[in-house]
Amino acid sequence: MIRVMLWLMLMAGALAGTLRTEPRADSELSVLDKINDVLDKEMNILDKEATALSSSASDDARFPKKEDVVIPPKEADGGDTSNDDGSTDYTAELLAVTHTTSLAEAGVVAREMEEEEEEHPPTRGEAILASVPGYCERIGIDVSKIAVVMVGKEKIGTLFKEYAETMTVPAALGSESLLSINWPTMAGDQEFEDTSGSIGMSMIGGGGYSLFCKQKFQVPTIVLVDDSSDDILYHELGHIKQDLELGANSDTCNNWVLEYHNVLTNENEYHVSVGNDIRIYYDKSQRCLNKVPPGKDWATFRTEVVAHEATKSAKTMELLDLIETALVAVADPEKVKLVKQNLMSEAYNRPGGILGKTKYTACI
Repeated sequence: MIRVMLWLMLMAGALAGTLRTEPRADSELSVLDKINDVLDKEMNILDKEATALSSSASDDARFPKKEDVVIPPKEADGGDTSNDDGSTDYTAELLAVTHTTSLAEAGVVAREMEEEEEEHPPTRGEAILASVPGYCERIGIDVSKIAVVMVGKEKIGTLFKEYAETMTVPAALGSESLLSINWPTMAGDQEFEDTSGSIGMSMIGGGGYSLFCKQKFQVPTIVLVDDSSDDILYHELGHIKQDLELGANSDTCNNWVLEYHNVLTNENEYHVSVGNDIRIYYDKSQRCLNKVPPGKDWATFRTEVVAHEATKSAKTMELLDLIETALVAVADPEKVKLVKQNLMSEAYNRPGGILGKTKYTACI
């Protein structure tokens, strides 16, 4: 509305040779938006006039910084903008906004200010952050209790408090970094600390739920590359839900059982909602699929994966039961079979799995 009023003021001055104009009725003000195109043409004329002028005033004096502009109250806001003869005087407003009473110079300033105020489309990181509250509501998480860090141009050693795009990062957590939560043993390696945070995140799949932050600061925290897709965000929110509702995390449950439970009960809810096929494996590279060891079936796998890590047995068994419950809702029996085969393949063959392999090359 400020832009329209300023344009109206300039056009009136240009046509009447003065900065004064009669008060406009509400009915006239209500149609100002409809004549923006006409006013824009008038502004173009003023711009051309401005290029022919020179001024001894400095740019700083003639073109104020946006934050320094103070707009006097307007007639619509109850302010007194009347002259002695009852007409409306916009001189003070023009001077306050542009620091000049020259119509040509005011046209230049108005155009510059309009360009400054033009809306820019949100970055992908901003769009992701904007979607977090809605996704949290869908998945059943209190958004005010979690933190989200978007990794853009920052380095692995950059502190979270210095990041451009974050959500509800408390002061204590702000002193952490990708280095401290993921690779603390690399502290002091300047070359590693100066590595792009996005490259670092690519090492762990582009996103992650930081159990470290939850345990140290009581703030469930997810970290994502700023061009992440919505399903990655939803997957990491799923890990928060697993931890808060079930106490299931990488410290209490077999990792591959944890991941497949998250895919089946949380992430696939997102895929179904947007019309995608459900996800039936975890490792998107599919390096360890179709590698079920000879003689192993689902019953054998259940026994062996529960016994694999004694401290995680109870939660691993609980999530295996929940996986079987989730599979009941999958209508295609072939997909049910593939999910079980894929989980077994990854749990047996991936590094740290039941077979004790240490390299992905053992999967190929």
